[in-house]
Formats: sequence, structure tokens, C-alpha cells
Amino acid sequence: MARTRIIPTLSQAALLLAAVAAPGIAAAETIEVPVGQQAKQKWTMDRPITGMKQSQVEALFGKPVDWRKAVGDPPISSWIYQNFVVYFEYDHVIHTVLTQPNLPVATTDDVSDQQ
Repeated sequence: MARTRIIPTLSQAALLLAAVAAPGIAAAETIEVPVGQQAKQKWTMDRPITGMKQSQVEALFGKPVDWRKAVGDPPISSWIYQNFVVYFEYDHVIHTVLTQPNLPVATTDDVSDQQ
């Protein structure tokens, strides 16, 4: 009786290797934090409120760490502080967003370096 020799192709060998190795490689954990709980420790922090003028924000919170010039129509600009970002439409606050703790604040220089 003649013996048939099977020679695997390269693609078959790669498929076999992927099937054997994949379970150990593809391990990951996903942690989800509901939006309402993000930056919870900062909820009571003083921050600019809707309608404040830029001059009031600067008088109460000082100069921002960095800022983004106005874009669009109406013009929207932002001032970046260590714990929050303030968004302005023209000269008035439209929104303040708390930032995550221990994250570095991106500066204009960082953005320029990436372009």
C-alpha cells in the first residue's frame, strides 16, 4: 500500500499557528466608567458657568494653561486649565468640561509637533 505524504502549504501552517497561539495572545480587559461618574471627585469644584464673560473667567480662575483660537461661525474658542476646559462662543462661556485626573494637558506646542 502506497503512503501519501502531506506537505502543508505556508498558508496552512500560518493558519494552524494562529489557531494555536491566538487564545493566549488575545487577552484584554475592558473597563467602562459611566459618563456620570467620570471626574466625580471634581463635581463640587468651582468652575466657570454658562454665560460668564472671558474677562470674568480670567479674573476668577487666572490665565489658562493654554488656549485654542476661535474657529467656525459662530466662532468657538477654548481655554485650557489644569482641571477643566472652557468653551466660548464669541466672549461668553457656553460649556465647561472637567478633565480626567493625572492626564497631561496638551499644549499648542504638542499639537503643532504632531502636524
